[in-house]
Amino acid sequence: MPTFAHGKNVNVFLDEFDFSTYFTDVSASTSVDTAETSAFGTSAKSYIVGHRDGTVSLSGMFEATASTGTDEFFDDALGNATKTKVIVAPAGHSNGAGAIMLVADDTSYEVSSAIADVVQASAEFQSTGSATPVVAFTRR
Repeated sequence: MPTFAHGKNVNVFLDEFDFSTYFTDVSASTSVDTAETSAFGTSAKSYIVGHRDGTVSLSGMFEATASTGTDEFFDDALGNATKTKVIVAPAGHSNGAGAIMLVADDTSYEVSSAIADVVQASAEFQSTGSATPVVAFTRR
């Protein structure tokens, strides 16, 4: 029987900081390049796989507190030569729960607002390597 997870339990960690309470939407994607190897005389296409890739997109609420807010973190991370460690735990961060981890560059940061809504923040991360699914270890 499958065990499903509710979105309210998602955790997002950037470097050593828990940013879960700032975000309302997260998307983690992993892909792999494919190169076609079809040749004359074949009746179907064939491919080989190449480089893996991964991205994480975050969106949620803007917060401008100087030492802990989203604005401070993303302003510093955007374009910084130091990579950000990104962990997305879709079912929460408990023993045995799965997570997606990547070391990435913050490639975009956007702040937007509407008159009838909370100020929003969004960011995009591009991995160096790939987004790697992992399972947290279980303590005995």
